Formats: sequence, structure tokens, C-alpha cells
Amino acid sequence: MKGLLQLFLLLTTLCTSVCMWSGQWFAWHPIAMIWAFFLIATGLSVERKGRRHWLHFSLLTLGLLCMVFGMYVIYTNKEAVGRPHLQTWHAWLGFASFLGFVVSRGAAPEKTWRCPIFVKLL
Repeated sequence: MKGLLQLFLLLTTLCTSVCMWSGQWFAWHPIAMIWAFFLIATGLSVERKGRRHWLHFSLLTLGLLCMVFGMYVIYTNKEAVGRPHLQTWHAWLGFASFLGFVVSRGAAPEKTWRCPIFVKLL
């Protein structure tokens, strides 16, 4: 199953990257979202004890950053072509997934936020 997921991600990324040669800004949206969900799925499958805790934290944070970038790309693309936002089921489900992940990431256990970097900043 793991190999199948990796093959799917590789093929999808390669197919999408073909669009990038034409200079389309939109092509970054599927790439960013694919990598976001790949990082999130991998991060969730990592055991959250000991040193693996920081791997879990890092993968989920990178996934969130990819997701934010993908949302930024689609927002600016819609603005550039003058189309309305949230007009399809795909858009609504994507936005709901984005909000759900942001809320769950913000409500991470207090243990997650004990990272030495955050402790120094606070």
C-alpha cells in the first residue's frame, strides 16, 4: 500500500509538472496540495514518542506550509482571472479540509509546543 501511494504521488507530480513548463501559476496548486497531504499522512503515521515526536511535528508543519501555499496559489489564480471563489464541491471540500487541518494543528497537544525553539521565543 505504501509503494502504491508513493507511485501515485510521483505520477501525479510528474503529470502536473508538465503544466509548469507553460508557465501556468495554477500548476503549483495541485503540486503543493499533493505534497501537503503526503507530508501530513506520513507525519500522522510516525510514532509520537521520543525523537520521533519531532519528526511528527516537522512533517505536519511542512504539510501545513505546503497547504497554505497551495491555497494561496488558487486564491491568487482565481483573483487574476476574475472568477468567483468556492463555486464547486471540490472547492468547498478543499476549503473545509484546509480549515479542519488548521484547527487541529492549532489545537495540538500542549506537549507539541514544548519545542525548545518555542520555549525560547515565549
